[in-house]
Amino acid sequence: MYRAMIHLALFLLCPMAEASDQLALTAEMIDIRASADGAGPSHLFWMEDTQTQSGPVSIVGVVDPLLSAVRFFRWAGARSTDGRVSSAGACALPIGLRPWQIHHADDAVLIESMPAPGADGYLSNRRHFTSRVYRIDRGLASRSAVEAAASQSKIDQPGWNPDQALQCGRYLTSADGSLDGPVGRAAPSQAARGRKNPRRTIVLINEDSALAPTGRLIVRAVGGNWLYSAKELEPAAGTRVVQITEGVASRDGIVRTRQRILAYRNDALISEWDFDETLMRSKLGSKPVAILPSGEMLAMGMVNKEFRIQTCGSLYAYGPGTSTTSGGGVCNRVYESHSERSRPDGSAAAHQAPIAGQAQQGRAPQTAMLSAKAIFRNLRAIVDTRWSVRTDAMPEACRSISGCRLGGRTFVPLRGIRLTRGVYTKTGLPYAMTDRPDEDVQRFVELASTGGRGLTNGLDSIRSSPRDVPGNLDDVFAADIGIDCSALVQYAWGAGQMRDRLSTSDLQSSPPRYVCPARLPAIEYLRAGDAISVNIASGTDPATALQHKGTNHVVLYASTVKFDDANHSWLVLESSSSCDGVCWSVYDPAFFNGWGLYRASGREDARCTALTKATSIEFNPIPRKFSLWRDTVADGQ
Repeated sequence: MYRAMIHLALFLLCPMAEASDQLALTAEMIDIRASADGAGPSHLFWMEDTQTQSGPVSIVGVVDPLLSAVRFFRWAGARSTDGRVSSAGACALPIGLRPWQIHHADDAVLIESMPAPGADGYLSNRRHFTSRVYRIDRGLASRSAVEAAASQSKIDQPGWNPDQALQCGRYLTSADGSLDGPVGRAAPSQAARGRKNPRRTIVLINEDSALAPTGRLIVRAVGGNWLYSAKELEPAAGTRVVQITEGVASRDGIVRTRQRILAYRNDALISEWDFDETLMRSKLGSKPVAILPSGEMLAMGMVNKEFRIQTCGSLYAYGPGTSTTSGGGVCNRVYESHSERSRPDGSAAAHQAPIAGQAQQGRAPQTAMLSAKAIFRNLRAIVDTRWSVRTDAMPEACRSISGCRLGGRTFVPLRGIRLTRGVYTKTGLPYAMTDRPDEDVQRFVELASTGGRGLTNGLDSIRSSPRDVPGNLDDVFAADIGIDCSALVQYAWGAGQMRDRLSTSDLQSSPPRYVCPARLPAIEYLRAGDAISVNIASGTDPATALQHKGTNHVVLYASTVKFDDANHSWLVLESSSSCDGVCWSVYDPAFFNGWGLYRASGREDARCTALTKATSIEFNPIPRKFSLWRDTVADGQ
């Protein structure tokens, strides 16, 4: 009843006849905070609407893992861009919460943590995974505005302590009383593949507790594209809004995906929006989009070194058969027609695995013969080492997100160490750039075995004689110890002691001899233990003159997991500042749009694929210049 009343009221307040007036809002951007190394803002969601003298005001929330907080903003419905947005305060999240996805219930926003696989992650299926669910009651921001605003004034300062600030909500517990439970247990919806065309169709079914209307909704991909996932967003005046990821065929070993926002009314598609993933690239596991009850769509991304929210106009402004641009930024154009999204040759996308016994060639193995089992066994100490450090040994000034100056160099502590007062504990080596991965791994395991004394000593003496500092996010700090993303892959592929140090740049253009000379032609060739990587410089979008941050990362692919009966997720192992070091991560395939696919040359279970002009790493590397990379990624459209 509560949900139905809100839908009716908002429909009366914001009739579709006014939708065209929303287009004037498309140029507005709201800065959230400056870019900093570590996990950026990860999710954007509608919280609630409040009534003011001038009309309804939407409150939206921004999840910011780097600060373990949710920031709230009031978003007025006035047509003028002046004074539309104001801060509504902030609240704290548990430091240990690593957000994965948002579930929209009618009385709460549910943040589900990144799923944790079993001991052998690459062999895990969905019954092995557990996650935590954190509940934030709707109405929190308006009920706690004064207290939340006080927290907001400290949130960017070194003294910000999430453990002592106003808490956003609480963890849900499992039936046995523990914090961990089955993935998706709190989701107020279900998903299944369609019977007639399962590759291109997902059926969404909302339960009574969902914020969106209940019942079945059939979501289809377009052209010959594969439908990887479909996720329902906030509804707008009875309209069901779905974010989808489609796979586009590729023959050059570069991942191509498309994300769209589809709006349905009475099961009919009324508008369709496309987002350029390369404009939203950062260390985000999701593509943050929020729908206001008025039909206005907001998107979040990094632009000109700032994390920003941009309004994209109204869902009702255009139907699926129209064409326009939405003003740049992180919003993209509406497609002109359904037909233009087919593959360039007009054929259906191929999603079959290569034929058994296919001719393959590559360089002679430079290491012992590898298998997926051997690759992940090589990483056992790196993944399973549990370590602790007393963070109060660190200078207080270093708790700034930009770090502190020590001995003429900048030290930027890992997120968990920076935010924790007392003992910080993690499983998996910390993140740190290194030129000697084998030595660093051995040294760190040795220090971790002292019960935290050795690593704490590194923080305690960091001013006078820095050595053995657990992790660091500034690449030129020489006293840190840990492992970075490319060293993780080098170690996994049995080349940790080799002089040929692997880097994401070399992997993309001139790899060492223990890497196959060709990228895997398409994602259908991916096997556990393969790598997915990109190294793109920052650049200016010629269409908008906006500066966008580049990307430099590599992960080890483990498996494709379906946590429900429809949506595809990729499980990877990585060393990332977003999780303080080595961790298992689950991403929507759209996260890897524009990344290349690579394989170790010494595998006995998955040999190098045939070298072609399109897949040659040396003669056809992925462009590193931002504008050329964008064009290359988009050429499968």
